[in-house]
Amino acid sequence: MEKIDFSDILYVESYADYIKIHLKDRVLVVRESISSFENKLHESQFIRFHCSFIGNILAIDSYTHEFLEIGGKTLTISRSYKVEVLKRLQQFE
Repeated sequence: MEKIDFSDILYVESYADYIKIHLKDRVLVVRESISSFENKLHESQFIRFHCSFIGNILAIDSYTHEFLEIGGKTLTISRSYKVEVLKRLQQFE
């Protein structure tokens, strides 16, 4: 068990029965589904933008209608999440 601060999370990536939690300084691998982990996160701070990814809204460096850039990584916004993601991100401009 390791306690992590939600503000240190850049994004969460799903790998079948595991998730990779990308933090500012390291990556943790945890045996948990992404949906289960999503339920533990603050809805106002995190956004699901792909079936395999959840991002920290405060960690997003830039975005287009297809991609998010978080911590130097370019991640795809899936079509099924696009409308909701763009709507929420435009609130922060």
